[in-house]
Amino acid sequence: MDSSITSNTRNYKGNDILLAVLDMYFKGDFEMPVFKENVRLTYKELATYTGNYTSTEIPIEINITQENNVLFGQATFALQAEGGHIFTYDQAGVKLIFDPEKETMILNQGRGAFTFKRT
Repeated sequence: MDSSITSNTRNYKGNDILLAVLDMYFKGDFEMPVFKENVRLTYKELATYTGNYTSTEIPIEINITQENNVLFGQATFALQAEGGHIFTYDQAGVKLIFDPEKETMILNQGRGAFTFKRT
């Protein structure tokens, strides 16, 4: 038997949807999730959050900026060279694998692997 699941949401994790389907199948119960509307803030409201943030607990700096009424976070942290174009940041479980010829970088964190292209 073939099966498929389709979801039309950006604010609900795929894993949570699959767990809900399994709950329905095995238990027959399903509680419909409550989807929250996106909150829209003004430039002035977002400006209260912008700036550089540091921590005494972890050696990382996070720069919070805004553009077109969207808040962005960019982290700065020291990478440990491992050799073979591999760099790590153990505190966050980050491994970066560079391919200088293709001008790409793969970010591995947890079970995710994400490919970036140098621009």
